[in-house]
Amino acid sequence: MLEWSSDIFLGEGMEDRSGKVIRMLNAGKAPHMTWLITKSSNGVDQLEIMDALYLKQPAVRKRLPEIIGLAISKAEAVKMIHKITEACVDARGDAFLTEFLETSPPVKGMKKISVADYLPRERKA
Repeated sequence: MLEWSSDIFLGEGMEDRSGKVIRMLNAGKAPHMTWLITKSSNGVDQLEIMDALYLKQPAVRKRLPEIIGLAISKAEAVKMIHKITEACVDARGDAFLTEFLETSPPVKGMKKISVADYLPRERKA
């Protein structure tokens, strides 16, 4: 199963189909026109943008860092990161995005949803 932030940001084009996309991604499918914003795994960058089609590769899927946002296009994902960066600078005065995102802040002009609402519930035996 993929690693999700408890709350994720949605691009405007993703708002109507976010639940379906989350379920598809967790089922191992790669929905067309879906871009992921993730925390970086390389220790140098802070955030990364990736086409969901890359998740068809087992090695990529296995090493995918925490997902913090969904967008319908790469341009929309770039705009989302720009808004997150502006909110971080306004709130903290710096651009330490990963630390800023850990506080689960609201970002003006961006919708945020709880991923738990779209994941299957664990059954008790």
